[in-house]
Amino acid sequence: MTEQQKYKVVKKFTDFEIRDYEPCLIAEVSVDGSMNQAGSYGFRPLFNYISQNNISMTAPVIQIPVKSDQWKISFVMPSGSDVSSLPISKNSDVEIKQIPQGFYACLKFSGNYSEAKLDKNLKLLKGALIRESIKEIGGENNWRSARFDPPFKPSFLKRNEIQIPVYWTS
Repeated sequence: MTEQQKYKVVKKFTDFEIRDYEPCLIAEVSVDGSMNQAGSYGFRPLFNYISQNNISMTAPVIQIPVKSDQWKISFVMPSGSDVSSLPISKNSDVEIKQIPQGFYACLKFSGNYSEAKLDKNLKLLKGALIRESIKEIGGENNWRSARFDPPFKPSFLKRNEIQIPVYWTS
């Protein structure tokens, strides 16, 4: 089974949950293109990095909007990874970054990953946060999407998420 980014669910709501994500390392690239193109463009250099360095694939693949037609695509490194122990990428576009602990509101959805589905679920999650009086951290492009399954998995079995950083006190 593929290792997933570590978190604890701190509160469940009817349609979403608040998670406390542990700090982690990511391998990240910046790419230009539409949402769908960016996922494809970013996947290849990241996959080459982990394959060439015998690093296990983990989930999710994270996609973060930077601005119109610019994205950051990330692979979470296996737990226990250390910046000093990860090899430097032969591709200068791949950066290794430390991501701090953080609270995220997360809404799961299934099926193929599309811009329309992402927009719909982003609006649902933002509406739910307003309803519950939970404050988001960051501006308009503060969200990230998370894909957990390989492209060959049947669409009705695929798990995707919208994740928004939030202010939370336990």
